[in-house]
Amino acid sequence: MRKSIMWVLVCMMIAVGLVACGSGGSTPAPSSTSTYSISGSVISSGTGLPDVTVTLDSSATATTDASGNYSFTGLANGSYTLTPSKSGYTFTPTSSDQTVSGVNITGVNFAATHVVSTASLSGTFKFISQGAGFALDSGPSGTMADSMVHGYSSTWTFDGAGNCTITENGGTEYDMFPTTNTITTRQETLGTGTCTYSVAADGTITVPLGGGSSLTMYLSTDGNTFIAGGWPGSAPVLNGGAVAAEQIVAVKHGTTMSTASLTGTFKFISQSAGFALDSGPSGTMADSMVHGYSSTWTFDGAGNCTITENGGTEYDMFPTTNTITTRQETLGTGTCTYSVAADGTITVPLGGGSSLTMYLSTDGNTFIAGGWPGSAPVLNGGAVAAEQIVAVKLR
Repeated sequence: MRKSIMWVLVCMMIAVGLVACGSGGSTPAPSSTSTYSISGSVISSGTGLPDVTVTLDSSATATTDASGNYSFTGLANGSYTLTPSKSGYTFTPTSSDQTVSGVNITGVNFAATHVVSTASLSGTFKFISQGAGFALDSGPSGTMADSMVHGYSSTWTFDGAGNCTITENGGTEYDMFPTTNTITTRQETLGTGTCTYSVAADGTITVPLGGGSSLTMYLSTDGNTFIAGGWPGSAPVLNGGAVAAEQIVAVKHGTTMSTASLTGTFKFISQSAGFALDSGPSGTMADSMVHGYSSTWTFDGAGNCTITENGGTEYDMFPTTNTITTRQETLGTGTCTYSVAADGTITVPLGGGSSLTMYLSTDGNTFIAGGWPGSAPVLNGGAVAAEQIVAVKLR
């Protein structure tokens, strides 16, 4: 009896697992509880792509962060398949097979390519068009050549399935006749209509028009901006003796935007063409002019802004003397205030109770305007200019 008690005490004092008491055999090794991870990134055009869903064996998912990184943790040894997905993108490779065997796995990366389609163009856009040109045989006093500028704005709504609605807000065309030294005005009010559209993989938008022709525009990869040049294509148009070069820019409307939506530094480009009366170096005559300038605008998100004008050049051509003059525009730096409405309309108060109206894209990265200060050509003391303004946010 005493021998049995002593044997039990000895067993209790021996480290567990080193010696097996009672049977004389070895104790099995405990099962491993170690876990491991798989991580990587998703890259698009050299930049990490956020909000990509990476699926692990159809049972677990991870979402890439702002830098395009993802990870799965707590994985046991074994084989796994990872598959990325995001609407509007294809991935290379389409999936990746990985085997965990006692170590973490890193660098399981995917390359993403944005694929544009008709579904990429949806929502409501503010559309600004500015044009300048000339025509033959259209003067009020018989055969003569005239110069013209025009511009208008409209609202386009796309349903993502190939159907669109256009609400033309109207605009103004100004015609200048050198022989009589006069300017005439024609209002353009075009109403509302419907259309169809398609978007190719490279972002080319096609809107069929009557008579077998079509309007061609170009959609940005994020689906928030589209552009066109000329009508209906990308070059000036000759139509019955009249020529017009037209610039079209549209940005997607927001619905819950505010002054805080506009922040950061933007590069601002303005180009315009027009004409004036009684401004020639040799007395009363009509002249044509083009000018452009750039500036940098910084917005603080709280309603305050700073403008640094980089200057530009205006060129004036005088038909009577067949001469061209140059005027440099260097405007310096100033401050301003601004507000942003829910739909993205930017208002910048100017002197004398007027204001500059511009339109901010829903992502806050682009704004546009036509004319100055609004969205149509401006008639000011006998001079007319159709101005197109585009600004993009700098990194």
